[in-house]
Amino acid sequence: KMIRCMGMDDEYSCNDLLREYCSRIPFVELVSTFTDPMLALPLIQSGELDLVFLDFYMSPMNAPAFLPHIPASVKVVITTSELLSRIKDYQLNVAEIIAKPYSFERFLALVTAFNKKQKKR
Repeated sequence: KMIRCMGMDDEYSCNDLLREYCSRIPFVELVSTFTDPMLALPLIQSGELDLVFLDFYMSPMNAPAFLPHIPASVKVVITTSELLSRIKDYQLNVAEIIAKPYSFERFLALVTAFNKKQKKR
């Protein structure tokens, strides 16, 4: 089964990197990327996604404020250039928190682990 994911980051370069990484992995389909969380809501709530890569600091709404709008069936990976210890203080209900910039190897390990969990369901 393909992992259907979406990227949400207000930095275009981060969305470009996610696009490149996803294109290298045959079991990952990047459905779309967004720079505005409000424009992403219809897709997020459509039931079409398995995984969302969400930048912690976005305008007009940061990740803690946006997370309640994401269905429980969709797993979230927070991406951040902030210190991870500060992000963990929020005690967010997310699958993973990764520091930007992240390597292809780190990304591959993350989606591979997610894929294994998906297959066990």
